Amino acid sequence: MEELCPRLQPLRIPQGWLVGYNDFCELDVSLQGLQEFYFREDLLQISNPVSGILIDLGWYPAGDMDGQFVLQVFQGDLEGPRVARVGSRSRLEIVEAIELSLVRHQR
Repeated sequence: MEELCPRLQPLRIPQGWLVGYNDFCELDVSLQGLQEFYFREDLLQISNPVSGILIDLGWYPAGDMDGQFVLQVFQGDLEGPRVARVGSRSRLEIVEAIELSLVRHQR
């Protein structure tokens, strides 16, 4: 069976966070022929039951190489108030934003 992701993006996730799903691959946008499969809306979702924060990452528009990563932080769930939003085509910028959000919203 073929793996969904050749290699997951390493992330520093502090204690207390729960990973709902993780399909955030260590792939850059410049790779051709992979966009429809790897660059989609549901890449990563992490929640913290103590702080009530949900972190959601996707690629918008899905499969479109002109799109970008969109990281959103919500209070509660996806229907709750959005606390933060970061958009970037850079995987490394998004990794930095994820890790900063995890620390900032830990409690």
